[in-house]
Amino acid sequence: MGGKKNLPVGTETVNQNGYRNVKVDLGDGKTGWRLVHQVVAEEKILKRPLRSNERVIFVDPSQRQNVHPDNLKVVVVKGATATKRAAQIEARIHELVGEYKLLTGRDFELNG
Repeated sequence: MGGKKNLPVGTETVNQNGYRNVKVDLGDGKTGWRLVHQVVAEEKILKRPLRSNERVIFVDPSQRQNVHPDNLKVVVVKGATATKRAAQIEARIHELVGEYKLLTGRDFELNG
């Protein structure tokens, strides 16, 4: 019972929300899972990687399985979303630093 870890690159699955995922080569011998509609948008619409302030939406949201470029649209998210995400990341960092101190008894220092 190997789970998803042993599946070959190119394998597609459908998550609990109905979105298609594909296993991709991340380089350096690493693999990971990406949303198929994002990969299609990068390869067929943008011809470049998505930027951090871009999202891919479905023209017809009821057709999440339809990842044809005609059913996909790249939108730019507003600054409030980026600000909110930055706040979430900052809160998570504080949480992890606190957990690190509990586990090691030392303050966390970022090297580099």
